[in-house]
Amino acid sequence: MQNNSYTTKASDKQIAALKRLGFQGDTDAISMAEASALIGQLSNRGQAVGTAYNPNAYEEPKAQPNPSTAVAVTSTNISYVSKSGEAIEFNKNTMNEYLGLNLTTQEFQYFSAVCKNYGLNPFLKDIYAIKYGTAPATFIIDYKVLQQAADNDPNFDGLEKGVLFLDKTGQVREREGDYLLPGEKILGAWCVVHRKDRAYSPKTYAMFEENCKYKDGKPSSNWATRPVFMIVKVAKAQALREAFPNAFSNNTYIPEEFNEEPTNERKHNSIEAVANEQASSGEEQPFEDNKEEKDNDWINDAE
Repeated sequence: MQNNSYTTKASDKQIAALKRLGFQGDTDAISMAEASALIGQLSNRGQAVGTAYNPNAYEEPKAQPNPSTAVAVTSTNISYVSKSGEAIEFNKNTMNEYLGLNLTTQEFQYFSAVCKNYGLNPFLKDIYAIKYGTAPATFIIDYKVLQQAADNDPNFDGLEKGVLFLDKTGQVREREGDYLLPGEKILGAWCVVHRKDRAYSPKTYAMFEENCKYKDGKPSSNWATRPVFMIVKVAKAQALREAFPNAFSNNTYIPEEFNEEPTNERKHNSIEAVANEQASSGEEQPFEDNKEEKDNDWINDAE
C-alpha cells in the first residue's frame, strides 16, 4: 500500500507555495508527497530531495535555482536537464506510449517528480515503471538514486553492512563486510543506516532465498556469479527506504528486488495481454522475461 502522503491531496498551503514558485501545472490531482518533491526542487532550499514538507515551516527560497538542476514545468510537458547533461522532455501521453502502460495522473506526477529531482533519463532506463491492469504501478530505479537521497539528507550518518551465512560447521554466523570465505554459504545480508536525529538504528535483513531470481531451478545471471554483492545491495536498499521513508513511495524498488527488465518488444506489445491474463486468473505475478537472460549494465555497476 502507498503511504498517506502519496494518496492524500496536497494541502492549500502546499498549492499556494507551488504557485508562488511559478508552478503552472494542474494542482487538483497532486498528492502531498508529489507537492513536497516539487516544492523542494523548485525552491532549491538545499534540503534533501524528497524530505517531508512542513507547510507551517515554509519559507520563500533564498537562493537562485542551480541551472544544472532547474526544472521547467508546464501544464503539458515536463522538461529538465538530466544528471548527464541531456535535455529531457516528455508528457503523460508520450511516456505512457513509451512504457506501454497507462499511468494515472498521480502515478505520472510521481514518476516525473522522481525523474526531475534526481536527473534521471527514463529513455536510458534510469527509471521505468511496471503495471498490471488496474493495480498501482511499480517504479524501478537504480540503487544509486536511493544512496543519493541519503547523501543529500543532513541527518544521514553513514551505514554498516554485512552478511548472514553458514560457516564450515553449519553454524549460522554474521560478519560485517560483503565477502565469504571458502566453504561458507550465503543466507542473507543486513544493513544498518544511521541518522543523526535518531538514537536507535534498526538492523534490516534481506534473505537470499526470498530475493534470488531463479531460472530452470538455478540462480540466474548475477545471482549465480555475484550472490553476495546482489543480496547486500538489496539489504542496503531496504534499509535506506526505511531510514528515509519520505523520499520515495512504498512501491519504488531497485532492479535486484524485482524482476529482470522486460524487453521493449514485450513491454510495448504484450504487457496488456499479460495484465488481462493475470486479471482473469485473479493473480498479479511479477513479470518474467522468457528470452535468454543476459547480464545488464545497470545491475553490474559497482557502487
